[in-house]
Amino acid sequence: MIDDWISSEHTGLEERNYYRQVFANGDHLPLRIPNVLRSDKVDILNDFFEHDAIWAESDLALRGKGFVSRQEWEEASESERLSAIKSLDSEQIENFGPSRDIFFEFINAIKFDRSIYDWFVDVSGLPLVPVPSISAKAMGANDFLGPHNDRTENRRLAYIFYFSRDWQAKFGGSLEFRSGEKTSSLACEHNSLVIFDVLADQIHWISPVHEIAKSRLRYTVGGWFDA
Repeated sequence: MIDDWISSEHTGLEERNYYRQVFANGDHLPLRIPNVLRSDKVDILNDFFEHDAIWAESDLALRGKGFVSRQEWEEASESERLSAIKSLDSEQIENFGPSRDIFFEFINAIKFDRSIYDWFVDVSGLPLVPVPSISAKAMGANDFLGPHNDRTENRRLAYIFYFSRDWQAKFGGSLEFRSGEKTSSLACEHNSLVIFDVLADQIHWISPVHEIAKSRLRYTVGGWFDA
């Protein structure tokens, strides 16, 4: 149920109506909801990402080619490089630490819980299809996502949960938007949710994570609802 995960300060009818109005009047820019998850759950999830998860090396993608080898990536020009982002190592799931059960419960709740689906519909005001795509990602020093839009197949609402309690804006990894002449920059904010309309006239990207972040990683869980 939604009350097992989403903080009660965001689930009432008044709050749902408020967020829907703000989102509708946002002129194609994203909506951020702070302190979105229950504190007890977000602490366990953050522990999973920091200590119990096993992350693969960064997936490297080039424009027009998709994922490529490290050699092909190194030979490509900066303009050809689209992204460098880490995923969970699917071959190491059995070796994840004890908090993995809570992580998979969270994934299943976002994907299959009807009350959470209804909340996304109410907050966005969009005609969404149940069962969104979902995945966990991490970004470390020099990882990035280049300018693009998410208009693929039937996607309508993008959503991103942030988990990085010690992250600082100076580390980079901000979510950047451009819609016409309007721009928006959202720093990585622990325990926040960002949503945006895929069909809005906008380009977005994630700024590179700076080496000053050292071994710290920027953690997210996100995906898309279709319409």
